[in-house]
Formats: sequence, structure tokens, C-alpha cells
Amino acid sequence: MLRKKKWIPIFLTSCLMLSGCSDWKSLAEDWGLIKRKPVGTTAETMLQDGPGEFAGARYNEEKLREEIQDLPDQLSADEAYKELIYLLAEDYKPLLKDLNRFQPQFHTTALQNKRRTQKPKHVNLAIVFDSSQMMFGRVNDQWKLNLEKIAIGRFASSYPEESTLTLRGFGGQKQGATACRQTRLATPQSFGQFKPIGPAALAQGLRDAGEDLSQKEKAGKNMIVLITGGIETCGGDPVREAKALHDGKLKAEVHVIGFFTSPLQNTTLKKIAQAGGGKFTWINSAYSLENVLREKVDLGWEYYVDSWKVRNVYALSDFQTQINEKVERLTGLNPFKSQFYQLNVKEKQQLQKGVELLFEENKIDAKLADPKGPLYQKINRRYDLIKSFYEQKYREKKRLIDREIQEGTEQIDQMYLNAKNIEKKSITPPVTKVGY
Repeated sequence: MLRKKKWIPIFLTSCLMLSGCSDWKSLAEDWGLIKRKPVGTTAETMLQDGPGEFAGARYNEEKLREEIQDLPDQLSADEAYKELIYLLAEDYKPLLKDLNRFQPQFHTTALQNKRRTQKPKHVNLAIVFDSSQMMFGRVNDQWKLNLEKIAIGRFASSYPEESTLTLRGFGGQKQGATACRQTRLATPQSFGQFKPIGPAALAQGLRDAGEDLSQKEKAGKNMIVLITGGIETCGGDPVREAKALHDGKLKAEVHVIGFFTSPLQNTTLKKIAQAGGGKFTWINSAYSLENVLREKVDLGWEYYVDSWKVRNVYALSDFQTQINEKVERLTGLNPFKSQFYQLNVKEKQQLQKGVELLFEENKIDAKLADPKGPLYQKINRRYDLIKSFYEQKYREKKRLIDREIQEGTEQIDQMYLNAKNIEKKSITPPVTKVGY
């Protein structure tokens, strides 16, 4: 169907020769100089129809109405549908590009076989953890303090007996005379006694951890890891305490882990780590915390291999979460996330609005304007075909993800068993349940 335009062929020719008309392409189409491509009849070809003249951010109802006014009267259902597609078809090409590039691949980290021959070091390790009001609050529907306890519990449950581990918590007491002066020794089994209340006595926690280490047998290394959700609130000087521990008789390394801390807090916490001859690390998950704790100590090949597996299992879990979220955003069934869903619904609504304008401008009769009529049926069919397309792609991508996760799991298990020279089929990292 050719649109009725007010311009004459001579004016069209002048525009084309001088290249002075911004809508020369539209004019050329009207006079048959450029043939418009046929509209799609399958989901795959329908997704190539756009972008229409008023697709996406270019939608303007007033200009759309003007364009419709230039169309011939008494359009058939086929003619009206084609004109609406040329005007309003959305641009699915960027989504199709992302869909075609979606190839999830997980890569395990390599085992450092040279560490087989390295002699294990005896390490005296003290973990100072935060049980103050800084750890109050929820992250991904879990209490921050619980996440901290879970990570420490898992780490402690697999810590070698030949090395020494001390756990000490600060906070957990309401404001009072002793709230800033007392910290408490802990075990994974006693974690339930620690609540996220009270001030944060980082300096006192470091000082008491130093006392703990001074009572242990001499080791190849003394190390303190401070885990905190914030900064000192008791008036102490954790920087001075860290420096004293590092420069003094213990020669301790003092590392600091910021658990969901802010950039401003991180600036302060970095100074503590620097003064203690250690490093600062910011983390935002339980498995990141456990991984960091494992990376801080070198306790021989067996422990290294166990830690390697834990890191890769967590990395695979993180990969699975991220890749599932990506496919949900692209082709998922959640209307608040799925880009395909949202674009398909938007296109249908715009096409239906186009039908209303066609009827208002007397381009179609009442039969075609009827929601149960043939024109609406064409629009609904287009919507249903595109919906079936991205739902099918969603199922395909989910199967692809499941296969990749299965292969990744098998690869981790096999590498672990080879490294440990064990013939058992699977060994999972130990889990300690803690809570409050």
C-alpha cells in the first residue's frame, strides 16, 4: 500500500537530486523508487521488522497521527497491519545480539603443583570478629552477623590441628562500663551468644588478640585478621595497636577485612592494615570472606588443595547466580526483569494504539477496529509468536547453564581428587551451622 502524500513527483525528484529533504527515503518509498521490505510472518522474521519510524524513544503520538492521516482510506486488515509495523515495530536486534552471544563458560583456576614440595608453616592465627551494632542489618535476606559467623565457622572447621587458631569477638554488649573494655573468646559452637549490639572496640580486640598470641607456642608466623563492619566507636586507636603488634615482640601481621564497609570507612581501615604490615580487603559475601581467610595462610599442600576446592565451588556458585540473572533479564518470564517481555508488551500496546488512531482518522472501518476483529488478531498473533520465541530461548539457555554447571562441578571434583590422590567420587567442603 502506497501512502497518499501531498508532494508531486517533480518536487520529489528535486529533493533527491539536491539531497535537501530529510524524509527523502519516505518520499522515495511512496513513489516506488525504494521498495519496502515485506513484514515478517514468523517470529524470526518479525524480530527483524523494526525499528519502525516511531519505535522506542521516537514515539510521538501527534506525529504518528499526522503520518496516519496521509494513509489511504479503507485500508484492509493486511494493509493496515503492514503500515502499523512500518511505523511502530520495536527494535529487537540488540536483544537478539545479546541472545546470540550468550555462551556461558566457567573456568576453574589452575592448581599450583609447585606447592606440593613446599614445607607447611606453623601459623598462630587470631581472628578478631565484629559482633557490634555495625553488623546489624540484612543482606540478601540474611543477617550480616550470620554471614560472618558462617564464613568463620567453615574456615575454622577445616583449619589444621597442627596450627593454632583463636577466635575473639568484640561488641555484643549493650552500652555500659564494660562494653568497650571487654572482648570475648569464641568457638563456632558458642557463636549463638554473640548478638549485633553495642559499640565497636577494634583497638581492644586487637590488643586482646595480641595477648592470645603471646601465650601460644612459638610459630613460623603470627597473624591477626580483623573482620569489621565499620570503624572504631570506643575511642581507641586501632592503628597504634596494629603497629605495636607488628613492630613488637610478636612481629604479627595484621590484616583487615571490611565487611560491607563504606568507601570512607575503608580509608580508615586501610591505615590499620598498613600499620600492621598487612593488607586490607573489602568483601560483600560469606564465601568471599571465607576465601580471603583461606588465602591469608599457607599451611601446606593438603590445606591448599582443600582451599582451592572451596574457592572454585564458591566461584562456580557465583557464576551460576550471575549467569542465571543475565538470562532472566534477557528472556526470563518475570515481567519486571525480562527485556524481551517488556519490549514485546510495549510493542503490542503501541500497535493497539495505532489501530485506535487509524479508526479515528477514518482509515479503517469499525469491523477492523473491533478488538475481536482480524486486525487485532494479527497483532495478537505477532505478540504470541514473539513470546513463544523468547520463552523457548529461555528454556534453551537454562539447559545450557545447567550443563555448564554440571561440567564445572565434575571438573572441580576430578581435579581435587587427582590432587589429593583420592579415589572417592566427591568430597564437599565442611559446613558449620551457626546462628544467633
